[in-house]
Amino acid sequence: MDKGKCTGCGECRQYCIVARAGCASITAVLCDGSDAGAWNCTNCWKCVEACPEDVDIFTFMMKKRRKLEPPAHYRQSYENIRHTGYSMPIEDLNTIREIWGLGEIRKVDPVKIRKLLSGTGRRRS
Repeated sequence: MDKGKCTGCGECRQYCIVARAGCASITAVLCDGSDAGAWNCTNCWKCVEACPEDVDIFTFMMKKRRKLEPPAHYRQSYENIRHTGYSMPIEDLNTIREIWGLGEIRKVDPVKIRKLLSGTGRRRS
């Protein structure tokens, strides 16, 4: 995959939260050519700020992701959002919120979520 102007200097890796935690990150893909890490980005973009060559790391990462199968937990989160409106549905969410002194929240209508994710919920001008 084309890394553009990337020289593999590793400056991005020094600022990457994921890499600093000892995990594979998009910086590993850039610096080492590893296939691991394209899905492990926290979107802090410290790597972009640190890059001395102004590499378009976001576009590189998204191209890499399109070529790889997403991890199972990403697919599960997507399906949960489609069906419930939440990545991690919790049945008694408002009960838990009440215990913590938080106000009640309205659940999102799953039909609206499905429309949004399918593109049919777009406004037309």
